[in-house]
Amino acid sequence: MNAVAALKELQAARIDTLPGDAPAAFAYGADATFRTPDTLFVVLPATEEELIAAVRILVEHRIPMTPRGSGTGTTGGALPERSAVLFTGRLTACRIDAGDLIAEVEPGVLTGDLKKEAEKQGLLYPPDPASHAYATVGGNIATNAGGPSSLRYGTTRDHLRKVRIVDGAGKVRELGAAVHKFSTGYFLPGMICGSEGTLGVVTRAWMKLVPCPRFASFIEVVAPTFEDLATLRSLAPAALEYLDARAGELVTGSRQSYLLLRLEAFTEAELAEQERRIAGRLTSAGRFFRMGRDKKEIWAVRELLSPLSYQLGERKTAQDIVLPFSRIPEFLQWAELLRGRLPAGMELFVFGHLGDGNLHVNLLSSQDLAVEAKRVQREIVIQTRQLGGLISGEHGIGRERREALGLFIDEPTRELMRGIKKLFDPYDLMNPGKVL
Repeated sequence: MNAVAALKELQAARIDTLPGDAPAAFAYGADATFRTPDTLFVVLPATEEELIAAVRILVEHRIPMTPRGSGTGTTGGALPERSAVLFTGRLTACRIDAGDLIAEVEPGVLTGDLKKEAEKQGLLYPPDPASHAYATVGGNIATNAGGPSSLRYGTTRDHLRKVRIVDGAGKVRELGAAVHKFSTGYFLPGMICGSEGTLGVVTRAWMKLVPCPRFASFIEVVAPTFEDLATLRSLAPAALEYLDARAGELVTGSRQSYLLLRLEAFTEAELAEQERRIAGRLTSAGRFFRMGRDKKEIWAVRELLSPLSYQLGERKTAQDIVLPFSRIPEFLQWAELLRGRLPAGMELFVFGHLGDGNLHVNLLSSQDLAVEAKRVQREIVIQTRQLGGLISGEHGIGRERREALGLFIDEPTRELMRGIKKLFDPYDLMNPGKVL
């Protein structure tokens, strides 16, 4: 009855909705986990004002709600569980303030579009998750998305300066400030970033921009040693990516691992000096490498990996673990041993952002090996914990990783997190069932 009343009030306010059983509602509820969404109904606000009004109506009727962007998440963070879907994809306003190096954006702006708008003014919005062409800024804030550029520039949290949300009591809150340094009380935008919509719905955000380097160079190192990982990181490239031998074989047909670097500079001379320094180090170590200015040519193995990975199995599950730098070689060696004892029909490969210790551990299998795949995933989680790592570097917890969260965060800390959620969401309406 509450849902019926809420729908009537939303319609009276002329906010677009879809019933939960409408064919299109499935598309608004589904995500990259391929689980079946459980959607009460879909709310499709066209403006920030409509989004705020919709949340207040849902709060008034005590309707659980799941904020939703493009649905590219892999942990079920945007998957409704007997809740209304709040689709923010229509909110796409984007304003670049070149003088203040700030972008003011609505949550439905595609990250790739924000990057393009910044580049028109010689600026850079650095976070570059693999899905940036079709992921939204709101979704990136929800999971603190990163990408290869996080080595030099940090993740989404490092660029969120101010955020406007409507919380679980229907209150609009502006947190932070559109400035580049903050030491005026608690920096609450940092807490909203990564909270996966459990504290409130982002209605507008102010993101930090940086000057865009004019020159870039790309390097592909074949069959790097573990010593190379630390050595090349110390030379401060803009990005440092890794593919293990199985990932390399998937793309090239040759069972070789790869290390990929991106160099950036504001002048040709500065870039040439970086190239000379790194090429000299690689040559003296006897490494085989390629260097060039064409990203598509030099980084082709990285760009092709994700689409090709689905050839290895119909079911793909992944962990995006983060490890201390010093433990990465140990994990990679362990993963190679694990691969050797997998049953027929199951494949494992590892790639990721070595610059910030974030590895994507991908397991592919047939549907009939689902139980065995879950056991292997558990092994990966336990090994990550033993090496002092965490279960997620940029994809969040969602619903898929809730069971494992207790291995990484102790109960007193989780209780503190529940208390924070209670302050923002007293009726437990904001994306319930996620994270905690």
